[in-house]
Amino acid sequence: MLNLIKIRQELHSKPELSGKESNTVEYLKNIIKDLKPDSILDLSASLVIVFHGEKKGKNIAFRADVDALPIQELNTFKYASETPNIAHLCGHDGHTAILLGLAEKVSQNKPNEGSVVLIFQSAEETGQGAKLLMNNKEFLDLKIDEIYGFHNIPGYKLGTVILKSGSFTSASKGMIIKLIGASSHASEPEKGISPIPAMNKILTEIERLNSLDEFQKTRSFTTVVGIKAGDKNFGISPDSAEIYLTIRSGTNEDMDKLTQMIVGYVDNIASDVDLKYSIEYSEEFSAVKNDPKLSNSILSICNANALEKINLCNSFPWSEDFGYYTEKIKGVFLGIGAGTDQHGLHDQSYDFPDEIIETSVKTLYLIYETM
Repeated sequence: MLNLIKIRQELHSKPELSGKESNTVEYLKNIIKDLKPDSILDLSASLVIVFHGEKKGKNIAFRADVDALPIQELNTFKYASETPNIAHLCGHDGHTAILLGLAEKVSQNKPNEGSVVLIFQSAEETGQGAKLLMNNKEFLDLKIDEIYGFHNIPGYKLGTVILKSGSFTSASKGMIIKLIGASSHASEPEKGISPIPAMNKILTEIERLNSLDEFQKTRSFTTVVGIKAGDKNFGISPDSAEIYLTIRSGTNEDMDKLTQMIVGYVDNIASDVDLKYSIEYSEEFSAVKNDPKLSNSILSICNANALEKINLCNSFPWSEDFGYYTEKIKGVFLGIGAGTDQHGLHDQSYDFPDEIIETSVKTLYLIYETM
């Protein structure tokens, strides 16, 4: 029987960044080969294993993320990160251990029909891992009918199953707005085109957006994360400026609407003063949309097995690249309570609670058995 706590702590001590999880994948392969899956696949930097049934049937997938964060850990316990400025401060080490626990149980009770696909996914933190898999022909050839994912969530009682039909986490993306004018001597600003007045107007419109009530009963908002204009040179009026935003919305439709509103503001304001502009996007995440029927099935599983649960009314404002799966595949993403006194995700003192590994494996296995 796998010692999942030991495995989790070993993973914690050797974190790797998004897209660079090669040692993590090799470590997992050495464990997984003893479970004798029918296939072990290296796909787009992710590790995918498959257990086939004897007959054709429904193909079900479960996903865990394996990447760490570019943050220095403050914890000093014996299994703390051995790599400076990289650490498992979101609990992906725990998620990986949980999926290994499910793999062990499935290996002992393989499906009679269909297949079980277990995805140890690369690069969740950058929003690239799921996107790459959903553009990988070999992955798509697995013909997954349903997919399930999970994440530990601090602030909720240990082991509580956190459910919600519809949008579970928000769509988000970074937006970089570049304004290009013309510099001048600071004593003759009228001979240049400073982007500063336009930048201020755009920031005002963006702030006003946060008070609008035009979206599909979901929280849609922007956060200005940075601005840049000119240098500490008191003789030159700047010729360019940049605004850095994070945009979040509970649905992909509201994300598109919010994005177009901002683009419209930029175009109108820049055009009025003969500024050129460009807009770039980064770290794009789709909203995670839980299938209502599958969500209700998991709710019934919790009730039938006396699993403590919470059924949410509102989606979380943070994002997850699991949304790339639920755009094309019916699925459910659920939360597992990580404790009410737990440090927040991405906090330098966060550590995944080993106490919830066993409960989480049990929950996923019940889904496997029932679905």
